[in-house]
Amino acid sequence: MFKVKSKTIKAPPRFGWLSEEIQKEFSMNDKVNINFNYYKDQNVVQGGNFQINTDSPVPLGKNGNYKLGKETMEALNKYVKEKNVLVVGSTNGAVIERACLHAKANSVTILEYNPIVVPDKVKKIKSITYEDIDNIEKFDVACSFSTYEHSGLGRYGDTIDPNGDIKSMSILKTMLIDDGYLILMVPLGKGGKPAPDDFKGEDEILWNAHRAYGEIRWPMLIEGWEIVFWYEQKGKWNQYIWVLRNNNDKNN
Repeated sequence: MFKVKSKTIKAPPRFGWLSEEIQKEFSMNDKVNINFNYYKDQNVVQGGNFQINTDSPVPLGKNGNYKLGKETMEALNKYVKEKNVLVVGSTNGAVIERACLHAKANSVTILEYNPIVVPDKVKKIKSITYEDIDNIEKFDVACSFSTYEHSGLGRYGDTIDPNGDIKSMSILKTMLIDDGYLILMVPLGKGGKPAPDDFKGEDEILWNAHRAYGEIRWPMLIEGWEIVFWYEQKGKWNQYIWVLRNNNDKNN
């Protein structure tokens, strides 16, 4: 089992506790809808503890699809084979990590706000925090499933920051090789459809659960990334999965 190293972080603030100035930054001067769905997950990793004690790529879901869907597994099979992969934000059961190993990734590294203890017998999966990122080699591919929409909301012990999601995506660009790929899933706001030239949808924050991206904030999130393709991920939220290419060398 992966566990969070023992530490205690005070409960994340409710939206009403923030200064009026910070509230305005989150709402982008009332352009982003603010609603409420409050969590106290500051002392756990996203998804809680990890029910895994081996790096075996044994499938977790029926038919070996890890409950990720056929298209998701096809994307992983195409982009992570024989690559060094960064998984940004993990999930209960280490689903993405094991799916990457199933797709024959060379190695998988988890990036989290809180440190994770990985058992010694897990050889192909390791964990780092944002404090470690200046001392690592760049990755070929990154996977982020339902992570960046949480950044800056404090739910997982991260710093309150109205632009935490955008800053985190910018940090990721520096961790990937030029022309490296990001497989990204985030929720879209009401009416959101992923047309690259005419993106529609309402921007929303469900404090402090997550953001939902619309026509204002989505272009900000993926600035400097090239959309390769996308597809719909069926589920509770209006979510799509994108494959993005890191265009570092084309934006300098």
